[in-house]
Amino acid sequence: ETTWPISVLARFLAPQCGTLLADTLAQQLINRFGTLARAVAAPPSAIEQVCGKASGAAEAILQARELMLAASAEQVVRSEVRVSDPQLHAYLRLRMMRLAHEELFVVFLDADRKFIHARTFCTHKTNNVGARTDKIYREAVELGAYALLLAHNHPSGDHTPSMEDLRANDRLRQIGAALDITLVDHLI
Repeated sequence: ETTWPISVLARFLAPQCGTLLADTLAQQLINRFGTLARAVAAPPSAIEQVCGKASGAAEAILQARELMLAASAEQVVRSEVRVSDPQLHAYLRLRMMRLAHEELFVVFLDADRKFIHARTFCTHKTNNVGARTDKIYREAVELGAYALLLAHNHPSGDHTPSMEDLRANDRLRQIGAALDITLVDHLI
């Protein structure tokens, strides 16, 4: 059972670098990152350290990740955005997992809570998100958004909101209320 993820990854990598090298690289990736999910989500530079650039394996993994993200985004974009939707959570996890820094991702919604647009607003190498609320709401007004869904990661893995997170959330909610733009939720 523990060899199953290795064999799946090896079969995926084989067309890029041949069966023998694929077996070795799959084992090294799982050993280095601990799980298949972590290997696929690792930063490109970390994947290249294990695979090397010449094998084509790192590029194939990065393309597979983009494919998975596009497939999960497609489901979110075509439906009402609900905080309880597992597809939304899968989409956000794919976008944000394994980042070494906090990142704020904003989903803009129309009056029916359907997806309009989404983008990363704030990336920091430090472990806090201090997004400029004026930029977020300027874009919301330009897009004609009626609601926002915010998500950010905690690289530590602790999903408990910090005091700074709570203050920022209150500030964003107040500004949104003044502009008639609902802050649906702020997921961590």
